[in-house]
Amino acid sequence: GVLSDDEVLLSIINKSLSLIDAKQMHTLILDVASHIDRKITLDAVFDNYGTEILITALIVLSILLFSVFSNIRVSNKLREQNRKYEVLSQISNEYLYEYFVKEKHLKLYDKFNELFNTQESIEEVVTILKNSFSNHNNDWLDNIIRLPLPDGKVGIFKVINTNIYDVKGRTECIIGKLIDVSAEVAEKEELLIKSQIDELTGLNNAATTKELIIERIELKQDHVTDAFILIDCDNFKEINDTHGHLVGNQVLEHIAMMMKQTYRKTDILGRVGGDEFCIYMKEIPSVTFVQKKSQKLSDLIRTTIDKMSFSISMGIVLICKKEPYEVIFKKADTALYQAKSKGKAQSIIYCEHEK
Repeated sequence: GVLSDDEVLLSIINKSLSLIDAKQMHTLILDVASHIDRKITLDAVFDNYGTEILITALIVLSILLFSVFSNIRVSNKLREQNRKYEVLSQISNEYLYEYFVKEKHLKLYDKFNELFNTQESIEEVVTILKNSFSNHNNDWLDNIIRLPLPDGKVGIFKVINTNIYDVKGRTECIIGKLIDVSAEVAEKEELLIKSQIDELTGLNNAATTKELIIERIELKQDHVTDAFILIDCDNFKEINDTHGHLVGNQVLEHIAMMMKQTYRKTDILGRVGGDEFCIYMKEIPSVTFVQKKSQKLSDLIRTTIDKMSFSISMGIVLICKKEPYEVIFKKADTALYQAKSKGKAQSIIYCEHEK
């Protein structure tokens, strides 16, 4: 910025510079140099750090590619596993589903449409399962659930669930399956009923009769009166000997049928021996009510069995207080013995002073 022909100014500047020692001059040069603006360009950056940038980019790209391919591989594997599970469920009695907790969304797999083949039944199943997830601990083990079927029946299913957790340990998704155990449960119930029922007469067998009566005695209130009736066939051995055991069995079946017609559905009816039956009447309104029922049964049996003279004898016990089953049975047996002693087709009510 100084004119070259301005000798006076140049002389002053030179004089001034000569007065500055070398150290001060060096400091001034550094100070001025530090204030020079330098333009940073992309070319300059690549010229200085190109190798480092390239290596870093390759590393990041490699990591991204590895992550993408890993996710693809895992997704394919899960898809393959799901396909296998779906195939297995199609050839079995299993119904797969997924429940997404946050969204409260339930996904049912195609197998459900085979059993629940109407939109209404599918919606009902979804509602029941969602309520189950909301109202129960999701870590179910061997739970049993009953679902209505489109044909009006009820299906019984075993529930097996597995929780899928997120990185914070919260339940993200529940993967589960329903296993149709309706046939197994029905078979078990049928076997249970058979174990409780007398095969010939269809009445409760001796063990079940005793169990039901004991249960009733425990629940009976003190102000309520019940009645226990023990029945024995008169001269039943003669029927077997004269007409054969087949006819004898038919007579026993007929007695059971008449008992069902005579007594209330709330009463306990059972066969407790070869030709011995019993009735436990709950909450009798009066002694006369018991006597009329007993007389009706005796008349029905005597008048409806063809081609033979047949009758029954009965021992009756009124139950006002709780007593052991064995005590009640013994009292009825005592009254029954008294009835048979007085002849055929008799009924006696047990009295303490007559025992």
